[in-house]
Amino acid sequence: MMLLSYDVGMRVVIHTSNLIPGDWHMKTQGMWISPLFLKTDSPTAPDSETHFKADLIEYLRTYNMSTLTKLSDSIRHYDMSCARVCLVASSPGRHTGPTKTQFGHLKLRSLLAKHCSTTDSTDQEPWHEWPVIGQFSSIGSLGPTADSWLTGELLETLSTPLTGPLGRRAPLNLIFPTVDNVRLSLEGWAGGGSLPYSEATALKQQYLNKFLHVWKSEEKGRNNCMPHVKTYARVSPDLTRCSWFLMTSANMSKAAWGAMEKASSQVMIRSYEIGVLLLPKFHHPGAATFSISHDCNSPVAQNNCSARPSLFLPYDLPLKEYSQTDRPWTWDGSMAGLKDRFGKCRR
Repeated sequence: MMLLSYDVGMRVVIHTSNLIPGDWHMKTQGMWISPLFLKTDSPTAPDSETHFKADLIEYLRTYNMSTLTKLSDSIRHYDMSCARVCLVASSPGRHTGPTKTQFGHLKLRSLLAKHCSTTDSTDQEPWHEWPVIGQFSSIGSLGPTADSWLTGELLETLSTPLTGPLGRRAPLNLIFPTVDNVRLSLEGWAGGGSLPYSEATALKQQYLNKFLHVWKSEEKGRNNCMPHVKTYARVSPDLTRCSWFLMTSANMSKAAWGAMEKASSQVMIRSYEIGVLLLPKFHHPGAATFSISHDCNSPVAQNNCSARPSLFLPYDLPLKEYSQTDRPWTWDGSMAGLKDRFGKCRR
């Protein structure tokens, strides 16, 4: 995250790239740049209806660093009423009571329960059939079975609001590069250096493979630029609409999203993360979904006059499932006999 200071105000920049040269070259990344937030003389300058400023201040203060505490105090003087995204952050620790839903996937769950609309679903496309798509650049240890965390508490969050008498959860589709994605990338084998997933972990959770889809972004010209961006979205079965979209630093791990403990009375998070959640209602009054655009020159911000604002996804639809010969990339797995686009074997 960057906080950029100007003579008359500041901008907040949330991005998925680390501040190293390799992350800004030949990768697929995501970045959200805020409007210019004007500085005022008042420590009670307006916040947005998404509570962007309050959540930003709360996140910065969890670092318990004097410089960031001073910075968070100064942020109170900025008018952030024009922010139209919600912050979804993670902060290390065991969160209980009022803070339990302030971070991690429970923060996302609370926002979706409050703001996500199901009114665009129909009898032909019921809400529980709208799939969730998760796309990320790293995978952690998710537990011995799918329902121990992935299709348990995490999918419950991603499926919110749950509807119907059984509260059925959404179909889950995950995107993670294959070995072929990496070796044929612009960087060759080096492209896998930013995709940490160990062979030992992959072997323990082979159930994950049935959810996996290849990285495919031909339409956007990013097919051979390995993804370091992390996104989560819920789309309509006909792949034309999106009910919400999250761009974040959070990969597919308990450390990033949090895992509930002690009969769900607390959530344990191990890393700092931050992302922005886009919800249609904050971009056009009454809108329940975004229209999925295939034109990168039609971002959300330019479609305020439309009854349904548009959204540009970083990957191609429909998704492509792993074939029987595809393997998820692991950075310590055997690649014997395989060469990358430069004709190099991997040591």
